[in-house]
Amino acid sequence: MKKILLFFIVAVLLNSDVLHAGSPAKENEKYLSQSYVDSSIGKAFYLLTEATSMAGVGFRQKEAIDEARRIAQNLKQLAKGDPNERYVLWKASELEAQLYLEEKDLVLQQLNKGNISVNQLISRYNLEVGRVRPDFASLKRLHMQISQLDNTKANEMASSYNKRHRAISRELLFSLEKAIMSGDLKKAREELGYCLRNKNYLGISDYKYSQLEKKVEGLTLAVERKPSIEKDLTEARNDLKQNRLQSARDKIASAKHYFSGIKMYLPQDESTSISSSIELTSRLLSSKEDSLVQVNLSILKHKGVQAANDYLKNTLRPAGVSRDKAAYVDNAILSISSPDTSKISREIGKMAASDDFENSANSTALTDLLASAKRKAQQKMDSIQAIENARLRELQIENARQDSILMVTQAALRKNQDSATSLSIHLYTLLENNKAGQAKKLFTQNRPFLYKYMWRDAFDILESTLKQFDTSPVENVVTVSYVPSAPSQKTQYTQEQIFEANQQKAQQEIIKIYTMLENNQVVAAYNHFSKIRSPLQRYLDKEVFNMLELTLTEAYKTSSSW
Repeated sequence: MKKILLFFIVAVLLNSDVLHAGSPAKENEKYLSQSYVDSSIGKAFYLLTEATSMAGVGFRQKEAIDEARRIAQNLKQLAKGDPNERYVLWKASELEAQLYLEEKDLVLQQLNKGNISVNQLISRYNLEVGRVRPDFASLKRLHMQISQLDNTKANEMASSYNKRHRAISRELLFSLEKAIMSGDLKKAREELGYCLRNKNYLGISDYKYSQLEKKVEGLTLAVERKPSIEKDLTEARNDLKQNRLQSARDKIASAKHYFSGIKMYLPQDESTSISSSIELTSRLLSSKEDSLVQVNLSILKHKGVQAANDYLKNTLRPAGVSRDKAAYVDNAILSISSPDTSKISREIGKMAASDDFENSANSTALTDLLASAKRKAQQKMDSIQAIENARLRELQIENARQDSILMVTQAALRKNQDSATSLSIHLYTLLENNKAGQAKKLFTQNRPFLYKYMWRDAFDILESTLKQFDTSPVENVVTVSYVPSAPSQKTQYTQEQIFEANQQKAQQEIIKIYTMLENNQVVAAYNHFSKIRSPLQRYLDKEVFNMLELTLTEAYKTSSSW
């Protein structure tokens, strides 16, 4: 009755959450929040975990699998067109991967409807515990089943389980950190998915998991946005060649904005490379602006105020030269054609054009005055031009010097950062191989170097991991020994023993085939099944054989269609 009530409460919670998420105040604001998705997936995993506690009750496990699949399908349906659809599909795929393992275990349980032997359970346990990433839910279930048959072997299996649990708990975190540091997104996602499916068994806290998930999500965002940043910088350089300075400035600003949000998640060498590219493109923009300003001042000197003003309005400003530099040219033009100077020029021009002025005895003196005013204006223009030329020469020399220093500095920095990253990955590898003493000694020797060239967050994690690391040796894989066969009357039970041995062999083969399917070796699994189809059909239950054949046929057809 309590179990039925529990199911009812869970169902009500799920339905209430769906209604809440599906009926917001405004239709155009509908979206699935991360908390709703995480809680739904968490409920599904809880149902599966709770079902494993009821050893040997196959219908209860199937009920939990069906309910968990309904949750996954419901989330995928709600996520269509949702802004968070990608995140929902990622979470749902992790749940579906666990459902596949649960279904496989349920099929295997149907192989043992009678009194299952201890050695059969041990064989399945040893096969699972020897995997690179074993499924701890299956291991725990096998331990609970064998505890009902043989307490001695159950204790041996518990010891093996604890040792494997301890080894994987270490190795998983190190592997995940290494994948993040090296920018291996595929590996990081695989390890995080395994961490999610087994975190309740591995003792990983929600806080620790959320930290790891945040890093993987950051790396995902970095991998997605990196091509856009590189594209913006390439287009900005092309815009500079065609004097589209404003477009180039906008794209450089866009690249800087997106880079600021992902640089802490990128590998250090990639982060340094993008930062250098942004700096270089910004310098090219500044240099292009200075060249256009120089052309405008040259026109002012040789062609006069009107031509310089036209170039400013029709070329300099439309090209997108910064306001400060355009204002500098504008001030230079105004300083040459100030109101007082213009007024004097107009008065002198009127006097020179009149007939009375032509007959005046003082015409020579006024002509000299006009020539003097022109010389002063030209001297002022020459002075402005000389100052600007000197400024530009100094700026070009300084930019060349800074570029040279930047190239050398960035090359040295990139080399040291690459060395620090390689060294930190080597330290994690030593920890994975249970060489903690060697790792700590190497870290102590290189601590100042690592502190200087690693991201501060990555350095702190590495240092705390080394400090907290348990130096006691860990056995990665410990299998359970088989129960020796009791003496029996061979002549009386020969045929029965042969049939049982063949059944065990068929069970091992079906496990092997499902493992090949897990590893996407569909063609190999299908071919292997075809070779041994007759003995499998003879020694397996009809229901199990038909399910296996159907699964293989569907998988083979799907694989062939690709």
